Amino acid sequence: MSWVLSLFSGLGGQCQAFVNHPLWTVVRIENNAKLDSVPHTRILDVNEWMDWLQPILEEMGGPPDLIIAAPPCDHFSTAFSAPHPIARREKIHFEADIVPLESTLDIVEYCKPRYFIVENVRGARKEFFPYLGSPSQMNGPYVFWGRYPNMDLQIDFTGIKAQQDTWSDDPLRKNKKAKWPLELSESLLEAVSSQTSLADWC
Repeated sequence: MSWVLSLFSGLGGQCQAFVNHPLWTVVRIENNAKLDSVPHTRILDVNEWMDWLQPILEEMGGPPDLIIAAPPCDHFSTAFSAPHPIARREKIHFEADIVPLESTLDIVEYCKPRYFIVENVRGARKEFFPYLGSPSQMNGPYVFWGRYPNMDLQIDFTGIKAQQDTWSDDPLRKNKKAKWPLELSESLLEAVSSQTSLADWC
C-alpha cells in the first residue's frame, strides 16, 4: 500500500484521484478548521510540522511515497486585489511570506519521499526560483516544481480558476479557486503510478 501526504490540502483536489484509488492511502494536512469535514483531513499547521509529523510517519508505517504541497498563493498572485499588487499601487514595501515553502522543503528533506510536487501560481516563479529552480511543468494557472514523472497535461486548464470563483464574502473562496480539477489529480496519479525511467523525470 502506498500513501500520499498532502500539505495545504484545502478542499482536497490535489489528491482526490489517490483517495479514489484502492491502492493509495491519503493524509491531508490543512490549518483551516472550516475544512475539517473534508475526508482524510487533519487540522494541523504545516509550519509546526515538528510537532506532528513523526507520529503520522509511525502511524503510517514509514515515509510517504509522494508529498503534494500547494502553499498559499496570496503573496505570489498578480491579481488586482492580491496583497503584492495592492502594495505596489500604494507604493508600500511588500515581502512575500516564503515560510510555508521552506516548511514544505524541510518536510521533504525529513521524509525523503520517492516523489514530491509543489504547486503554485505563475507569480511565484521568481520567489520560488532560489529554492526549486525553474518550474517543471505549467498548465494555465497551475505551475509545478519538484521531483516526479512528467504529468500528461493534454487538457488546457486556462481559465479554470475563474470558473471556480465565487462571491468575495465566501469564507472558502480562496480554497474553491485553488482546488485542482479531478483530471489534474488523475494525471499526477497516472504519472507516479507508471514505471517511468529516471530520464523521463522532471
